[in-house]
Amino acid sequence: MLFTHLHSDHSMGYFQFLIGGWHLGREKLTVIGPPGVKKFHETVLEMYKEDIEYRTSLGFPKEGILDVNVIEMEEPGNVPAEGIPANITSASMIHNLPTYAYRFEIDDKIIVFSGDTSPTNKLVELARNADLLIHDCSLTTEKLETENSDEIGENLKKEHSTPTQAGETAFHANAKRLVLTHFLPNINVDEIKEEVREAYDGELILGKDLQAITI
Repeated sequence: MLFTHLHSDHSMGYFQFLIGGWHLGREKLTVIGPPGVKKFHETVLEMYKEDIEYRTSLGFPKEGILDVNVIEMEEPGNVPAEGIPANITSASMIHNLPTYAYRFEIDDKIIVFSGDTSPTNKLVELARNADLLIHDCSLTTEKLETENSDEIGENLKKEHSTPTQAGETAFHANAKRLVLTHFLPNINVDEIKEEVREAYDGELILGKDLQAITI
């Protein structure tokens, strides 16, 4: 499992993934991510210590839960993902804590996942000739319905991307397909498509939960 970064909306599901997957029979797990991922994993184990002890007392093996291999990458680059039939590389993105984007090369296919980021040439290079670029697109015309929404919106521009910016990255990287993700609620689909088309004329997909995409 690879973490891009440790903001809550990218990590809270780990609790159930870790314990639920083990409970269903997973015997081995490797977790890879930026600095902080080891502490995060250990915190989850401590939080659910009694839960795990109860399950092992029922007869569930300790393998797959107490022997997780956690790899913390201090610097991006080649990802040491043994047993995965892909060459994986990473690059640092522009966000307010360490964040990595990932490039997966599988046979003759290339898939790139941006994580959260504002525009950066590092992502353009990482996504060079990608068959599929999955790109952060938080900065649409919709605003957060909260106090100080204008101030929050201005600050988010420092670490997220607009549809046009995602399109520009896909264009300069020569990506064949662009999948936009990380939307705020109530997005205007037509406006997003129009903005992307200002910079990119390749295949465009607006990602949905549980959507399956074949390349």
